[in-house]
Amino acid sequence: MKHLIIVLFIVVLGLLFHGCGTNSDLGTDAENPTITTIERTEPIGLFGTEDFSDAVRDNPIDKAFYEIEFDGSTLYMIELNCRFRDYWETEIDSTIEKLYKILREDDAKILKKAQNSWDEFMKSNYSFRQTLFYEDSLFNEESYGVADGTLDRGIMNSVQMEETRRRALELMEYLYRFTGKIEFAFSNAD
Repeated sequence: MKHLIIVLFIVVLGLLFHGCGTNSDLGTDAENPTITTIERTEPIGLFGTEDFSDAVRDNPIDKAFYEIEFDGSTLYMIELNCRFRDYWETEIDSTIEKLYKILREDDAKILKKAQNSWDEFMKSNYSFRQTLFYEDSLFNEESYGVADGTLDRGIMNSVQMEETRRRALELMEYLYRFTGKIEFAFSNAD
């Protein structure tokens, strides 16, 4: 079981650093061989349109995340994931407000219901993950021979940030289909 958790962590980090639904070409920076560069080449979003993918490929949030010098600390990873999850949540809120102004009243109500359902899913899923990784109910040494630790918490936070990122990009793509524009609320000065 311990090996399964390690494999899961590696997969989650792979998704986190490569982005959902993207293919990355990894290369090494010529001046510093320890720095890995990532080039995203496949479409991003639900509809896979190149114009939307191009508009969000070098978005300021992902760019800021990849520019951080990660020290390898699990606690630092958790803090980063929480901070960047909050940035993506701000994008969700900002984009939804813009969509409400564009959509017909009936469609805005449907979006509001969908977003409330997504929020409820995220809360419930978070509670379930809390049970898995923090509480002594499922993954405990007595029952499964697995001790939880900060690595498990890091996995949980990485997944939560990536799920929030995906939702923000999904909503941004809806808005983009109406306006042809992408605007981020994020400022790297935050």
